Amino acid sequence: MTGKQKNNKFLTETEYFNELKFHLVAPVEASAFHIYRNGVLVAELPPTATKYIDHNQKRKKAVEYTVEVLFADGTTSQPQSVVVQ
Repeated sequence: MTGKQKNNKFLTETEYFNELKFHLVAPVEASAFHIYRNGVLVAELPPTATKYIDHNQKRKKAVEYTVEVLFADGTTSQPQSVVVQ
């Protein structure tokens, strides 16, 4: 899993966003990805997702993201974390 802060410029305004990229390393029957920002669940993505974009972030502010896989049987994977700044 990787994370990077990026920006969009609109005339005189700049929006900062954090982009996470991730993938399954082994073929498993995943039913969703759970995305946490600083320990709080912020998104549930389909198992086909490979990235998550978190808009309206502060420039160079450290944010910890954790991704876990939710399996079809209701169990979850070992969480993976990355800090984006």
